[in-house]
Amino acid sequence: MKAIHILTVAFTVYTSAALGQACTYKTLEPGVGKAQVGASAIDLGVGDDPVKPQAWQGPVMFTHADGTSCTADPEVSLVERPLFTDGQRVVISTYSGSERRIYFLEINSCRTLWKSPPFSGGMSLTAQTLRLGKKTHKLGSLCVPSAGSR
Repeated sequence: MKAIHILTVAFTVYTSAALGQACTYKTLEPGVGKAQVGASAIDLGVGDDPVKPQAWQGPVMFTHADGTSCTADPEVSLVERPLFTDGQRVVISTYSGSERRIYFLEINSCRTLWKSPPFSGGMSLTAQTLRLGKKTHKLGSLCVPSAGSR
């Protein structure tokens, strides 16, 4: 049974990549720092303003439907907008001074799937690309930037 599941997942990933399937990230509006993401909830920590925060100190935590929770790597702090999710992953923008980083986190495990190099300037995410400042990264089959674009 496990082998069938592994083959199904591998086929799905391969098929999605081969067909050029677009990733379906949507903007995540965190309100005062807590929001629903799929079957889990995200908590971004203390905000810079109690009514309409623009940044959060972290730590970033996910609480799952079964009551379990996990905490993202401590580097994922000083979170700012924009944030995105596809229900399985969350894309988080962080800053330190004038430098920014983007993290792709797996919701179920809090694992960092991809971390950008430091950059300055704007950030945008489309169905197939992530643009950080002047550099564009193609999203791979798992809807995270390809290994070569790290």
